Amino acid sequence: RIRLYNIRTKEIERKYRGYSNTSSQIRASFSYDDRYIISGSEDSWFYIWRTEPNNNGSDSPLNAKLTRKQRRYFDRAYERIRVHNTMVTSAIFAPNPHVIMNYLYSSSSSSPSINRSISSTPTTPYLDHNRTRVTGACASSNSSEAPIAMNNTGSIYMMVTADSKGQLKLLVNRYHR
Repeated sequence: RIRLYNIRTKEIERKYRGYSNTSSQIRASFSYDDRYIISGSEDSWFYIWRTEPNNNGSDSPLNAKLTRKQRRYFDRAYERIRVHNTMVTSAIFAPNPHVIMNYLYSSSSSSPSINRSISSTPTTPYLDHNRTRVTGACASSNSSEAPIAMNNTGSIYMMVTADSKGQLKLLVNRYHR
C-alpha cells in the first residue's frame, strides 16, 4: 500500500491504489518537483499518481476543499505503463532531467559552445525551503550558452524502470526541441 502522510498532523492525506505488491520490496518515489509519485508493480506495469488534484490553473492546495466523493475519485486515479514482461522492481524519476536532456542533445550537436557550457558548468546543490530535499541548479556563464531545455515551456520527466531480470528502460515525457 502507498500512503501519503501529513507530517505535521500525522494523518493520512492520500491512499494511492492500483498497483500490485503482495510479497516484494517495491517502493515508491517522488518526482523531482514533488508533483507525481511513481512505483513499480508485480503485474509488470509501473504506476504514476499525482500528489495534488488539478486545480484549473490555481496553485492553492485542495486537500481541505475536496468532497469525500472527489477525494475517493482522485485517490483511485492513476496512470499505468507497461514496458516490461516481468515484475517491475524499481521505478524512479530522474532527479535533474533538464541537465540530462541538455547533455544528450548538446553532445550530438555540432556547436562546441553548447558542449562547453554544459560540461564546464557544475551542478550546484541548494536547499529549497518549500521542499524537503536538496535539488540541483545548472548555471551558465553566458546567456547565449543557456541550456537547450531551459527554453522549453513544458516540464520534462525522465523515468527509469528496472524489472526482475535486470533489464532497464528509460522513458522521457514532453521534450520538444
